[in-house]
Amino acid sequence: ASSVFMSFYLKNTFKKNNVLVCAFSLLYTFSGYFCAYYWNIMWLDGLIFLPLITLGIENIVNKNNGILYTISLTTMLFSNYFIGYMLCIFSCIYFIAYLIIKTNKINIKSLLKTIMIFTICSLISGALNAWALIPMFEALTSTSATGSTFPTSQYYAFTIPEFFKNHLTGVNSVVFASDISNSPNVSCGILSIALCILFILNNKISTKRKIIYISLLIILLLSFYIAPIDYIWHAFHVPNDLPYRYSFIYTFVLIIISAYSLKKIKETSFIKVLIAYVLSGIFITYVYLTGFDNITQDMIKINYALLTTYFLIYTLNYFYPKYKKIATTIFLSVIALECILTTNHNWDILQYIDEFYATYNDTHN
Repeated sequence: ASSVFMSFYLKNTFKKNNVLVCAFSLLYTFSGYFCAYYWNIMWLDGLIFLPLITLGIENIVNKNNGILYTISLTTMLFSNYFIGYMLCIFSCIYFIAYLIIKTNKINIKSLLKTIMIFTICSLISGALNAWALIPMFEALTSTSATGSTFPTSQYYAFTIPEFFKNHLTGVNSVVFASDISNSPNVSCGILSIALCILFILNNKISTKRKIIYISLLIILLLSFYIAPIDYIWHAFHVPNDLPYRYSFIYTFVLIIISAYSLKKIKETSFIKVLIAYVLSGIFITYVYLTGFDNITQDMIKINYALLTTYFLIYTLNYFYPKYKKIATTIFLSVIALECILTTNHNWDILQYIDEFYATYNDTHN
């Protein structure tokens, strides 16, 4: 469902229905967030509905049509109020960001109409779920989950270098405070790093769009890093392990940036793509030399191999466009292989039944 809805978002936003749609849908779905929380299925609803909610926001700005936004947000809040709350915060941020991108000449009447539609649709979504949300809120006020106070220091400490290193393919999932690293689960493939660099370098992408989308990443990074902001994202609660439960939103924004970058790759020079490749390679080298306990040295080498493969595929398509179909097939195959590799590296479904039931009789008695 997550891949299907992400494909639907990309197809409608980028007006494309090609390998770009399929590739980035896979990278989004089988991201580091999924690898960390695949067992916690109630939180995966956020992965599913985020693309629809975002497309609904874009429909409000572009078409003054709030139907998709209202339906998808209403369903998300009903499905999971906790992740739904986080998506409400993001919806407000993304609405402002996208409105700025699309507003070239300020028309006060048109602007107020768009803001009014977004506000009314948001209120309708909340009202349609009030029968469940209000009693739930009253019940939760008596639980330990609402007894937290604003933190004065990081409760899940990570460094900025750790955060960027955690973008690599094949990093270990971060689930508990006792894990090697407490950096957010933001990985969605080494390709996203290179394409993010190219997004910045590409002159064919508007400066305003660059500033807005990079700012969204920075806002989310600061949310992870500054404990009081993270506390607000978690519904005014200090998480009991399972940190940064909204990190899939960062991944989603990074995928959007990557998709814009790849869409415009034909309109940029080979040199700039080469620069993005070299800079990404330097970053991997930096991780290899400085070390990072959350990823093995062998997996770092695999990142080299994947990055180089993507660059060779681009080179093949650039200099020999007649082999475009072959390049496209190889590209999608490598994307699929990377998703399989990342997921299986973090997959842990071994439960030994004999051990599980070893104390059954004693417990029963």
